[in-house]
Amino acid sequence: MKRFPVTMLLLASIGAMFALELARGALGNDEKLLSLGALRDTGEFGRDYWRLLAHAWLHASWTHLLLNVTLLYWTGRIVERRIGSAQTLGIYLLGVLGGGVGSAIRAALHPKGGVTVGASAACFALLACAIVLLYRPAAARFGQPARVRLALVAIAVAGVAVSFIPGISLVAHAVGLAVGSLAGALARPSRATFAAPA
Repeated sequence: MKRFPVTMLLLASIGAMFALELARGALGNDEKLLSLGALRDTGEFGRDYWRLLAHAWLHASWTHLLLNVTLLYWTGRIVERRIGSAQTLGIYLLGVLGGGVGSAIRAALHPKGGVTVGASAACFALLACAIVLLYRPAAARFGQPARVRLALVAIAVAGVAVSFIPGISLVAHAVGLAVGSLAGALARPSRATFAAPA
C-alpha cells in the first residue's frame, strides 16, 4: 500500500463499488446500474455529467471486474513506480473521462439499448502508458525487461481484438490507448525508486 498508494486505493474503491452492486442486485440489471452511475447507451444524457466518471467504478460481471482489476494491479504499479502517484492518478482519471465522453458521443450518434460500465478505458490508458514508459530511456533506472514489454504489447493487441466483440466498447478502449500513449510520452519520470520490481 505504501509503495503504490494510488493503485491500491483505486482497486479498493472498485472493489467497494462492486460489493455495493452485489448488495443491490445490480449485476445484469440496467436500471439498477443506472441508479449507481452507468452511462446510457440510448443517447439520452441530459445533465448527468457525473456519469462520465461514475460509470468506471461499476462492472457488468465477475469476469469484467477480474479482467480490469488484474490489468490495473499490474500496469498501475509499473506506471506509479516510474512517474509517481499524482501523475498515475491523473492518467487514470483522464482515461476514465475520455472513455466516458467517447462512449457518450458514440451513444448519441448510434443509440441502442443497454448501459456502459467499467474501468476498461482507464486500464487501457495505464496499459499504453506503461508500454511507452518501458521504452523511454529516461525510465531505464527502474528496469525495462523485454519480456514485460512484450507481454504488455501482446495484451494491448489482444485487447484491441476483443474490442470488436459485440457488447464491448471499442471506443472506450481506443480512447484509453490514445490517452495513455500520449501521457506516457509526456510524463515526467519520478525521482523516487520503489524497492520492489515492477
